[in-house]
Amino acid sequence: MLAAGAALVEEAKSKFLDNPADPAFKTRDILINTAADMESPGWDAKTGYGFAYIDAAVASFSNASPNLIRFNLQNLDTTLYQPGEVEFDL
Repeated sequence: MLAAGAALVEEAKSKFLDNPADPAFKTRDILINTAADMESPGWDAKTGYGFAYIDAAVASFSNASPNLIRFNLQNLDTTLYQPGEVEFDL
């Protein structure tokens, strides 16, 4: 099963990184650094490096961010606020 996770990480590297072969982004190291240790710290014979979080592995280098497609102000109560008066973060 970890081979499938490693394949997903490799595919994501080819999509998100300019240089997927960069030694700073070795798939093995990414998986080890984002795994949840389950027994003694580090590698052990029973659980290896722990539980592999593939989503965390991809998130560690992808820096994915959502794109705002549209902004709906129809429910804005203009008796209280006007567009631009209330700050918010996306």
